[in-house]
Parts: sequence; structure tokens; C-alpha cells
Amino acid sequence: MRCFLSMASTTSGGRLNCLIVLPSCKEGVSSQSFIQCFTLTHSAFNVQIATPGGKNPEFVEEEEQSRKWLNEFRTKAYAVPLSLEIIDANRYSCLLIPHAPGAAIDLANNADLGEILMHFICEKKLICAIGVGVTALLSAKDAKKDCWGFKGYALTG
Repeated sequence: MRCFLSMASTTSGGRLNCLIVLPSCKEGVSSQSFIQCFTLTHSAFNVQIATPGGKNPEFVEEEEQSRKWLNEFRTKAYAVPLSLEIIDANRYSCLLIPHAPGAAIDLANNADLGEILMHFICEKKLICAIGVGVTALLSAKDAKKDCWGFKGYALTG
């Protein structure tokens, strides 16, 4: 893993780019957590969503109001996720993983997410994981030291 500086995390409009990583398995992502995360970040950042394989995420724990919001959200171009395999971590200034029961299934051992996380660690970029989304952090592996990428870090809860 090589570290290098990049100023590509902003767009021509000056807004920073935020990557929201979601699982794509049936155990999914909490609809309420996603809605809160997306609403807050989208007001200040250019937001891109990514999942393993670029598959559409499954939203769980939907009630009527969140179902309506998600139906409207799905009509927007930014609702189409990119594949984690093609993400250029240099483009993003922060990474967010909402509460997602599926994170333990298809993000915790995802090598592509691991590389993205190691880039963020190396560049000291902001990483936020919420609830069970924290299990996605397990994918960060430091190949040089043969250990977890967050070893020695103090994580807040």
C-alpha cells in the first residue's frame, strides 16, 4: 500500500466528495440509518454510493415514511451505486458506513473495501462507521505489517 497526497477529493464546484459504502446482500442496510446519513452528508458533500459488485442495496426495517423517501430516492441518478472494485479512493475526502446488518456478511472481508480503508488510514481521511456498519472496518488489512489496519488506533463509540 503506497501513500501519496491527492487534491482530487473536491470537484470544480468546491464541494468535497463523500463515499457511502453499503452492503448488497439480503441482510441489507437499515433504512433509517441510511436516510439520516444520506440526508446529512448530501447537504454538505457530493455523495457517491458504492456496494460490492455495484448491486442495489437492500433496505431493511422500512416503515411507511422511509419507504416513501426511498422510493423517491431511487428515481435519482445518484441512487445507482458504483462497484467497490472501481472506486478511486483519491476522489473522496470522507467515507461513511451506516448501520447495516449486511456489513458483517459482505463488507467485513471485502478486499476492495480493505484497500479503500487502508488508503483512508494512510491519508488520515475521515472514516465514520455506525452500528453494525463498524464490522466493515474488519476488511482493512495492512499487508506490510500483516495485521489489522486500525491496530493501535483509538476508535470512538
